[in-house]
Amino acid sequence: MTPTLNLVIRPELRLSALQILTVRLLAQPLSQLEDEIDDALEENEFLERLDTPAPASAPEEPRPDSPADDQSLRGERTPVSTEDHEPFPFENLPGAAPTLAEHLLEQLRLIACDAEVRAAGEAIICNVDDNGYLRAELAEIATAIGTSPPTVARALTLVQSFDPTGVAARDLRECLVLQLRADPTADPLAIQIVLHHCEALGRRRYEHLARVLQAPLPRVLAAAERIRRLDPKPGRAFGAADARPVVPEVTVEKVNGEYVVILNDNGMPVLRVSRAYRGLRAQLSVEERQFVAQRRQAARWFVEAIERRRQTIRRVVESVVRVQRDFFELGPAHLRPLALREIAEEIAMHESTVSRAISSKYVYTPHGVFALKHFFQPGVTAAAGGQVATLTVKACLRALIAGEDGGRPLTDLALVEAMRERGYVLARRTVAKYRGELAIPPCHRRADRRSALLGVDIPISLN
Repeated sequence: MTPTLNLVIRPELRLSALQILTVRLLAQPLSQLEDEIDDALEENEFLERLDTPAPASAPEEPRPDSPADDQSLRGERTPVSTEDHEPFPFENLPGAAPTLAEHLLEQLRLIACDAEVRAAGEAIICNVDDNGYLRAELAEIATAIGTSPPTVARALTLVQSFDPTGVAARDLRECLVLQLRADPTADPLAIQIVLHHCEALGRRRYEHLARVLQAPLPRVLAAAERIRRLDPKPGRAFGAADARPVVPEVTVEKVNGEYVVILNDNGMPVLRVSRAYRGLRAQLSVEERQFVAQRRQAARWFVEAIERRRQTIRRVVESVVRVQRDFFELGPAHLRPLALREIAEEIAMHESTVSRAISSKYVYTPHGVFALKHFFQPGVTAAAGGQVATLTVKACLRALIAGEDGGRPLTDLALVEAMRERGYVLARRTVAKYRGELAIPPCHRRADRRSALLGVDIPISLN
């Protein structure tokens, strides 16, 4: 048999460590980012926190692994906004944050699934505790709602795919594995450690793990570090009594007739890479030099990831302001339909990047504080042509029902006609769907409720 050599070209997507760090930091709200910075300062001695910018006379040594100097990272420090603006009027801040159950039910509502799975999903969510763990057996849930265990299992898989990652797990091991598997660069070694070697991991027996798993010690340490960064209580950020107030990460102000995007990072620390060990290079062993180089590179990546996060959020918000200018000029009723794809194409980014940039972020506008996700609304066709934001249509529907004759509530068919007169072309099932999403009962139940209040009998009008 004659050995042969074949050349095969295979496309493969690999994320660098910097890209992974950037993606993770981008998805975090400002409060979590502050905690992340504190942890990084504690763990990496090559990160320095400065109260004032570093003097120009003491630049960091050149980056040996970088072919070009990035102007945005000169001095390797996080820039801090110096723009002056009025303090936030706290009366415009949102009220209480949604509970974990509310957050999960909202996601369940948006998922297309059959009625049985939806009912099982609701039952599962009702049995998730404040830390995000499922505290009921699947068989118990199935018996309680009169469905089959496989249906409940399907619903559990669905709920476990929701945000926050790791929710509805039945124990710590499952919670951590869910988070690891949700990572686009999932580490099989980390998953194996969590599934089969939690005790050794807890005791920090890294050499033992390396022998048992037949893996290099650095790989085991990297997997352990990834596991350490997981959240063992993914539900604790929702509805907690000591939850931090919502702080707008961006302010949009009108200056000389144009809307300006201001990043509210005045309170963020200024970071730069330390010059520690700079004069001791000749005294270090090869292993020590490698360690120093790795730690310094990690510090550089952290600083660069924070800067990339700032620039990405700025570009996304600036694009949203351009598209939703009528909202900023005329008010919330003029919000237009907007998809992630539209912004992603305009700023030449992937939709997933835009999604992370708007996740858990808030913006202070002339009309109050809004979640960035608020500006991304589906739409319906208007009678005059074009698209109208679903949120605007729902507001009109709510106003119609609020102003109806209490003795003769509007049926869904009547609402269809009334909405058409106002320029919105909707099917009856769409009206029923929106009414349900607004938690408004059908007309016969609205009539029943009024009848009970008045103490008289009135005819029931079925839809």
